[in-house]
Amino acid sequence: MPLNTPGAEPDRSRPQHDRLAPPADCTPLSGALLAMSGWALVWLAIAAASAARWPLIVQDDARHFVIWLRQQADPSLFAGDAIADQFRTLTPWAYEALYRPFTLLGADALLVHLLVMMAALGALFSLSVYLLTYELWPSRRGAALVGAIAPLVLGGPTAAVGLPKTFGVIIIALSLLTFLRRRPVLTAAALFVGTGLYPATVAVSGLAMALLCLKPGFPFVATDRRTLVTLAAGGIAALAGGLVFMRELATLGPTFSLEQARQAAIFSPGGRLAFFEADGALGLWCNRNGYATFCFRTLAPPWRGLVAGLLLALFFGLAWAIANGRAARPMRRLGLPEPPPRLAGVALAVLAAGLILHSLALLLLFRLHEPSRYGHNAVKTAFVLVVLPFAAAAVIGGARRLRRHGWSKAARALVFTPGLIVAVAMVATSAMFFSKAPAIHAYLRQTPKDTLVGGFSRELDLVPAFSSRGVYAAYELMIPYKKTYHDLLYRRITQTVLALYQVTPDAFTAFARDSGIDYVLVDRGERHQRDRLRRWQESVPAVAPALRFLEAGKTPFFKPLETRCTVARSPRQLLLDAACLSAR
Repeated sequence: MPLNTPGAEPDRSRPQHDRLAPPADCTPLSGALLAMSGWALVWLAIAAASAARWPLIVQDDARHFVIWLRQQADPSLFAGDAIADQFRTLTPWAYEALYRPFTLLGADALLVHLLVMMAALGALFSLSVYLLTYELWPSRRGAALVGAIAPLVLGGPTAAVGLPKTFGVIIIALSLLTFLRRRPVLTAAALFVGTGLYPATVAVSGLAMALLCLKPGFPFVATDRRTLVTLAAGGIAALAGGLVFMRELATLGPTFSLEQARQAAIFSPGGRLAFFEADGALGLWCNRNGYATFCFRTLAPPWRGLVAGLLLALFFGLAWAIANGRAARPMRRLGLPEPPPRLAGVALAVLAAGLILHSLALLLLFRLHEPSRYGHNAVKTAFVLVVLPFAAAAVIGGARRLRRHGWSKAARALVFTPGLIVAVAMVATSAMFFSKAPAIHAYLRQTPKDTLVGGFSRELDLVPAFSSRGVYAAYELMIPYKKTYHDLLYRRITQTVLALYQVTPDAFTAFARDSGIDYVLVDRGERHQRDRLRRWQESVPAVAPALRFLEAGKTPFFKPLETRCTVARSPRQLLLDAACLSAR
């Protein structure tokens, strides 16, 4: 009997679970919008905070890269500043280019970062995850939910900061997408531009592509001409871009050798960049340079290792389920397509590439890059492809159960809740800093542009951002990618501490003349000064004499001069005129 005849029997040959399938998957546009659902709220929240706090608001890591881009609009800022030169050279060229159209119009680079880059790169993060997931798992609804969930579960700050590291997963996702579609020109473009945005992850992408070309039988590599051309084009582009980046880095001097790094306090446990952890067994996985740094940030031993191991077991278990077709039945019951085996293959290739490069970086230390830059982004991308499709299926399954019971509004809320959660999490964890010393920064902004500020106060970390003035040395800016820069700041800190914490001003007078500092920023109260010096001592042991000086109850020479030499103050800091302190 024809199927369209009234009274016809239902077709018993069709699987019963198909009755649960939605009438149609979402459109590409609706999928993309769902993937980016939380980012409009993120932008509004950041814009509101910026309007209320500007110019005294900055995101944590923007203090390393974005501040110095103010030189694009005003080259006289930070002119001849060794710290600015270090970070400008480290800032990838394509990332700098993103700001140039705005700064040429007179916009402040920090404001562009807050109002444009954070929102735009956050949206691009979700969109790139959505596109790669859909390429490997053709469910727009499922892939869109993966794109909406990914920024939350992969770590809010990394996804929301709008800095070069935000491009980590973006570069891997988009370059793999073009490679899987066998687009040589687009693959080459993605990898070349990627070296100008975040070079470390270009190596992950390139190695993952090479691993995907391996085959189990002779000749053990892909023989498809289009595949090999795409791989070759991408490899040449990545090499060319990498050489440009490495040539720029070479101007900053030599990197640390392994022996030099082991002798530097800053890399030891408790140091500013603790590379060598006390518990070496967890070093590969859970220290700040580990392959899975999420466990380092949130847990203490032995839990961090146990959690990392369980998550790794979960990952491989789900990858096995996808590769062997065991994921087909639960997905079909939800009306979702089965994740094809190649999804697990791509994820495992990325994971292996990150592990190989992470291990090489450990052996070579900083000659390639900080090791976590390879491993962490590989783990994130693999996690997106394997674990998050199951999370998206769980959300869809829960929404459909609610809809079957007549709770359609609750079902829609469940589907869109991930985007809302992402928005709240991004704003809450994006590590914004606000000044608690507005009067000091207001004073400094009125001083000449070549003004130099010294001292040890934590507020000194914010002077370049909020005052656009140089600092002699600052804890937040002591990130020694190069040995020459580390030695420079170590020497500056040693000179500062020996000049300030004396009972007479003689040493400071010579120091102020030789260093060229104009002002000294100090914390009020000896307790705050001691706490700050203890933190510095972990990375710069030469600070120890000043700490002993204060603990012995001695009074530094500048204390009696505070009333006469203070030019600006806040509840916790004093800005002292260096010329006044040097006067006889």
